[in-house]
Amino acid sequence: MQDLKEILTREVNKTLMVVFPHPDDESWATGGLLLLAKSLGWKTVVLTLTKGGAGKIHVHGNGRSLKEIREDELIKATKILQVSKLILRDFPDSKLRFTILDWEKVVAKEIDKHRPSIVVTYGPNGTTGHPDHIILSRVLLKLAIKKKFTLLWSTLEENLARRFLEERLLKTLSKPTHRLDIWPVIWAKYRAITAHRSQRGFALPFYLITIYFFWYHAEHYTWVNPSQKYEFKFTKFKI
Repeated sequence: MQDLKEILTREVNKTLMVVFPHPDDESWATGGLLLLAKSLGWKTVVLTLTKGGAGKIHVHGNGRSLKEIREDELIKATKILQVSKLILRDFPDSKLRFTILDWEKVVAKEIDKHRPSIVVTYGPNGTTGHPDHIILSRVLLKLAIKKKFTLLWSTLEENLARRFLEERLLKTLSKPTHRLDIWPVIWAKYRAITAHRSQRGFALPFYLITIYFFWYHAEHYTWVNPSQKYEFKFTKFKI
């Protein structure tokens, strides 16, 4: 497995864009990458397509809508991650599969504007099986072929995946090709994740935090081959 930091160090066009459907995806999937890339002189761009209005809420809203809460949390998290540019849109949460014509043009436009050398999103099974994750992965693969940028899929190391994913998701999880040691920025990533308190925040079981942050102090990615065929399969998923 290759060290992703080596690529971050030698790349000439130092613009990284991560594209995800929901607030908190950026912190869980790529928090370490965003922080380490920034420390190496990269411009980091986060594009979030929805405000997460279909999610659950685990805090008192105090009169604010879930969308408003999640937007505030995203802003706080991306500041912790030292993100250069945050782009937040408000397409229908959990319905990206049916609104492609609306948001695909936005994604393409932002890629043309920022011209990233590397774009990151979820893999073909969305890691969790969420349909928003899967459809975004498919669209970005199409755009990568057309616009010639490097596409990385956020994925999980096998042992970690077996602890937290259902068997049906394990079978279709993209295999990691690159590893990134996030130990130097691990506490900042933790703070970014817990900034999204309405979704998980401090309600995370202590054992999960311990395993994730102290044992698996790395992020894993799949380097996508544009000439290879990948299967994007939607399965039952409870929002």
